Amino acid sequence: LIMKTKISFLAVSLFLLFTQSALATKLVEVKIIDKDYLMVSFKDGDVEFVDDGLGDDAHTAAHQTSNNYTVLYGDPLNTGNAAMEGNWVLKSSDDSNFGTTGLPAANSYRKSKINGLAEMDWGAGDWNYEYTKEHHIILELSHSMTGGKTYTLEINSNTNTDSTSETFTFDIFNKRSEAIHLNLVGFLADSSIKAADLYYWMGDGGARNYSTFEGNTVYVYNISTQQSIPVSTVTFGQNKATETDGRYMIQSDVWHADFTGFFTPGTYRIAIE
Repeated sequence: LIMKTKISFLAVSLFLLFTQSALATKLVEVKIIDKDYLMVSFKDGDVEFVDDGLGDDAHTAAHQTSNNYTVLYGDPLNTGNAAMEGNWVLKSSDDSNFGTTGLPAANSYRKSKINGLAEMDWGAGDWNYEYTKEHHIILELSHSMTGGKTYTLEINSNTNTDSTSETFTFDIFNKRSEAIHLNLVGFLADSSIKAADLYYWMGDGGARNYSTFEGNTVYVYNISTQQSIPVSTVTFGQNKATETDGRYMIQSDVWHADFTGFFTPGTYRIAIE
């Protein structure tokens, strides 16, 4: 009887823990922007669509509310707590600058947007809509990370995250950075211009200033051989300027990582020191 009581209590405890973690905004990923910045992405929910080709109205323009629906993961990200630097602590067992105690973020910035829109029943002159959001928290670190070192980001549960810890290695050749912008089609191997842009907009933190990266080495990394080839250095491109319809679309100055003189065909990554 005592053993049954203990097992039942354990089962209830595990169920409560699972329920609490499930009813929270979803931690999607932790990305390295550069040696001084991380981006932590969350989803409060998603909009799902039914597209199975079944039913009498499957090939008509008839509106069916059930053909799209909102999935909420629980409590949304607490953006107020996410803005508090002390709720983000970066630790490391092999980088003494952070240590196992860790350092809180120096600054926390945010950019949020709608990531799903469901068209529901007709309302007062328009359809009613449900929507979900995604959030990207940009953390300025208290100290630069070091290549090859492993780090763990600890997140305070008061942000409403479903996961409070994420471990990663700082590796410029194998971790994708959203600050490096490339032609998605690829490049000809001939003498045509080949270059990547370096910039990053941090939401309410404004644009990342990469002026200290000028002169840093630009590498072409061969995925097959895992060899890195230095090809140039970072140079300043141009100041923030208006684009389509007079708007500032990227909200940032731009730096260039040129590799025009590289001619060998293959599959590569561009990496910046």
